[in-house]
Amino acid sequence: AMLCMYYSTKYIYHAVSHKEERKQNIIYYVIINVIMLLYNMRSFFMISVFILLNFIVAKFRKDNKKITYKHYTTLGITILIILFLFGGFGNMRQGYKFSDSSFIEKVGKYERWPSLVPKQYMWTYSYITSPLANLNHNIKSNNHSLNLKGYVFEMLPSSISKRIGNQDSINECELVKGAFTVSTGYCKSYTNSGIIGMCLFWLISMLFPIVLFKH
Repeated sequence: AMLCMYYSTKYIYHAVSHKEERKQNIIYYVIINVIMLLYNMRSFFMISVFILLNFIVAKFRKDNKKITYKHYTTLGITILIILFLFGGFGNMRQGYKFSDSSFIEKVGKYERWPSLVPKQYMWTYSYITSPLANLNHNIKSNNHSLNLKGYVFEMLPSSISKRIGNQDSINECELVKGAFTVSTGYCKSYTNSGIIGMCLFWLISMLFPIVLFKH
């Protein structure tokens, strides 16, 4: 999955930034994203498209081209289509039809939903709100204690932290609903060091790109 993300970003960057071999890079980008869709890697596909849109906007600004309302409208419609497909493929991943959102409706405990909005967008709403709901749940239940090991592990990429020590002693986030495992980057910081740890995590997260870009 990470290799797909790396190469999709690489190819679309070269396609947007350089005219040389643009057609070939676009073809490679499309092939990689089709593969991600076939493997139902919805999150990685959405991230890939989000990166593409950011590159296009950055290219417009670099070339001093004016972004018109038409561009904003096209961008908005594109995002709505992608989120709709995200929900439909989510239904299919759970063994339901593309248009059958009964799984997410039940898991998310949806009692009311605007009739004009397709239920496929329930997936997007749940993905957006559940991380903050999990964080809020842990803060309300005061689920934290000082655990320096857990805090340090949270600062490291998971691919590294999983390989350098036993993580059984790390304070984990309590989930509002077992199916919604997504938590914000601050949740484990809170469970392992409280509010002060969250603030420090934010400060480090802001300083890191500043130092990186200056060098």
